Amino acid sequence: MFYFLVFSMMIISGLFVVAPLIFRPSAGIERQDINILIFQERLKEIEDEDPNNAPQLKSELKRELVANAAREDLPLTEINSGKTSLVVLSILLPLISAFIYFDVGFGQGSIPDVHLAKKLANSDSSDLPSYRLFIQEVEERAETKPDDQDLKFLLARGYSELGDYDKAVLKYRELLISFPRDPGLLSNYAGALFVASNREMTEPVLRAVDNALSANPMDVAMMEIKAIASMADKDKASALAWFQKALDTGLVGQRAELIKGAMRRLAEPGDKESGLNEREGGDFKEEEKRGRQLRIQVDLARDIPRSVGARVYVYARAANGPPMPLAVRQINPDLLPKTIVLDDSMAMVDGMGLANFDEVVIIARLSQSGLVAPEIGDYEAVSPIVNLKKDPGIIVLNLKNAISE
Repeated sequence: MFYFLVFSMMIISGLFVVAPLIFRPSAGIERQDINILIFQERLKEIEDEDPNNAPQLKSELKRELVANAAREDLPLTEINSGKTSLVVLSILLPLISAFIYFDVGFGQGSIPDVHLAKKLANSDSSDLPSYRLFIQEVEERAETKPDDQDLKFLLARGYSELGDYDKAVLKYRELLISFPRDPGLLSNYAGALFVASNREMTEPVLRAVDNALSANPMDVAMMEIKAIASMADKDKASALAWFQKALDTGLVGQRAELIKGAMRRLAEPGDKESGLNEREGGDFKEEEKRGRQLRIQVDLARDIPRSVGARVYVYARAANGPPMPLAVRQINPDLLPKTIVLDDSMAMVDGMGLANFDEVVIIARLSQSGLVAPEIGDYEAVSPIVNLKKDPGIIVLNLKNAISE
């Protein structure tokens, strides 16, 4: 339909040029007709100007008319004033426009970007295989438009969603060259760098977080990173201060409740855990700590090769939330098939566990290198969205789909 409309408009625009040239009246005028018109006008002028000499002047004018009529009566045609050129241009213009569009516009213009925009609107980052294919298309498109900042941003965000934070960091750095003080880019870059650095507040991470906060002092994500780093350093006072700053921004909803829950746990006295030494009290507290649980059966297809240092990582992530794993375990692939349990005690950050999200996705990945980040040659299995308000039973994940890009 799009191409039909384009060509229809080209034809209609051409008609505006060609039609007047085709349907205009003939320009041919007989010389004799012109002479008669001039004779009549001259007679009228003689009668008005000099009535006394009018008969003599009229006789002379008639003799002149008869002499002109004796000459060959050739048609006097209008000189061609560019008619042929206009016709040629009206034909060439649509052809040249079509050539430029298909040679340059179609390959480098907006059509592929429109398709990508539609796929982006329909993409679901929780469906990792489909989302990975979408990111591959963005990568291919970015190769033809290496300076397109929008495509770079799509790749940076996509790599973060897929857990490939090293690549995300590189793309965000490229974007920051063009937009060094963009608050959103600074925040996303600092967050990706923090996760890529094993959630340690290294000197580069600290600088990135401080830059993001200087551009946007109300950046809750950066305050959370500061608080998490303080918790890792056992600095409860600093962690509580950063969490409180986040709440002071006016934060509401689930995220605010997560922060409040983390603050309550930080404020608890440490000696409350002494009851764990008693069997009954200890069992109760351990069960309370585990909270929600997921049982996952992980299997590996028989024909799947694996390296000596291969590991299987199984983790849960929020279906509609941060990409950070809510619970994670690793398995020796030689022990598969195996049924494991993921629970709240396996949360990487307090307040970001299975208890804090109702819908999750479970991912199992065979890493040939033993590293957490996905690589070509790894195998992956992804569950549908799991509602933790209901008992999902045993979730079966069979590792058989290779990661090709």
